[in-house]
Amino acid sequence: MKRIGSSVFFVFAGMLCPGFLSAQSVLPFEIVEYRPAPGQFVDYTSFLQEGQRVEDLDNAQICAYLNAQCENLPFSYLISLGGFGGSITVRLKESLRNEEGADFKVYGNAFYDPAYTPALTEQPGGSAEPGIVWVSRDENGNGLPDDPWYELAGSMTDDTATVADYTITYYVPDSIGGDIPWRDNLGDTGRIARMDVHPQESYFPLWLASDSLVLSGRLLPANARLVTKPSGATQWILFSYGWGYADNHPNNSELSDMDISWAVDAEGNPVELESIDFVRVVTAVNQQLDKGVGETSTEFAGVEPLARPSTGNEDAAVSRIRVWPNPCRDGFWCSLASGDAGAGQEAGLYDLSGRRVANLRLSVRPSYIDMENLPAGLYLLRVGRSHVKVLKK
Repeated sequence: MKRIGSSVFFVFAGMLCPGFLSAQSVLPFEIVEYRPAPGQFVDYTSFLQEGQRVEDLDNAQICAYLNAQCENLPFSYLISLGGFGGSITVRLKESLRNEEGADFKVYGNAFYDPAYTPALTEQPGGSAEPGIVWVSRDENGNGLPDDPWYELAGSMTDDTATVADYTITYYVPDSIGGDIPWRDNLGDTGRIARMDVHPQESYFPLWLASDSLVLSGRLLPANARLVTKPSGATQWILFSYGWGYADNHPNNSELSDMDISWAVDAEGNPVELESIDFVRVVTAVNQQLDKGVGETSTEFAGVEPLARPSTGNEDAAVSRIRVWPNPCRDGFWCSLASGDAGAGQEAGLYDLSGRRVANLRLSVRPSYIDMENLPAGLYLLRVGRSHVKVLKK
C-alpha cells in the first residue's frame, strides 16, 4: 500500500520495477498532460517556485517539472493520479507500430501479497490500483493529444459490475485542509479523507479548478477486501483484475503488457490502429479505505515499448498463440497474435490422450481457461494446425 508523503515520489528502479531501462537510457516518452484527481499524494507545492502562487501554475510548467525528474531518474519514480478520473498523458518519442503480440508496458507499483500470488490463488492481489489505458494517433501531425482517443479493452470492460458512463464531481472543501467531498451521477456521495501521514495543505489539484473538478470515464468495481491474517490482524488486499490495466499486476508480469489491438471506440467496437503516438492512463476505481490506506489511486512510472514476445515454444507454427502463465495452477489466459487472420477462430484444449477437455473461441483479446477441475499434467491448446503446450502443476 502507499505510505509515502509527496505527490511525486521516488524509489530506486531496481527495487521498484524489474525490467526497466537502465539509468543511461533515453526516455521513450514525454509527459504532455497531468490532470490528477484529489488524493493524498497530490501536493501542488511540489511544482511551485519561490514566490509563485498556485493559480499561476499551468500544465506546461508542471509537465516540464515532471519531465525533468524523468530525465534525472528514468523509470525510478512514481506519479500518483489521485482518485477516480485522475490522468496522465505521454507522447511517445517515436510512433509505436501495432505488431504481433503485446506492444508496450505501462509501469506502476502493483505487487502481490505473499499469500495471494498467482501460484496460490486464481485472483492474485496485494496492492492493485487499476488504471484504464487509452491510446491515440497523431493524425493531424501537430504533436498534440487532440486527435481521437481509443480505450484499450480489458478483462472488466463488459462486466456487469462495470459502469460505462460514470461522472464524479470533487469539491474544494470549505477548509483548505479538510476532507474533499464528492458526488457522482449515480447519486452517491463520499469524501477523499485526509491522512495523518500526508499533512500537506491541500489534496486538491487547485491549479485545475476554482471550486470543483468534474471527471468522467469507465468505473471498474471496487477491488478491495478486508482479510484476516493468521495472526488475527486484518488487512486490506486489493485484488488484481485479469488483464488490460495499468498498476494492476507487477511490472515483471506479462499481465501488465498492453496490446494496441485491444483498442475500441466509444461504442465498444474494435478499432484497427496501425500505430500510436500517445498513451493516457486514468484511475478507474472509486474506493476509500480505512486503516491508513486511503483512496485507491493509480500510480504511473513510465511507458516502454516492448520487444516482440516469445511464446516459450520452439515450433514456429505456434508463434501465433500466446499463453500465460505457463505453467499454471488453476487456469491460464490465452490469445491470438494481433492482426492474426484466425482471430475469432474455434480452438480446443486437449489432454495427452487426445480427449477435448475445453472449447473456446480464441481472438486477439485474452480469454481465461479454467482448469481447476482438471488433473495436473500436460495439455495441448490447438487452433487449426497450430498448438501450444500448457502445463498444469
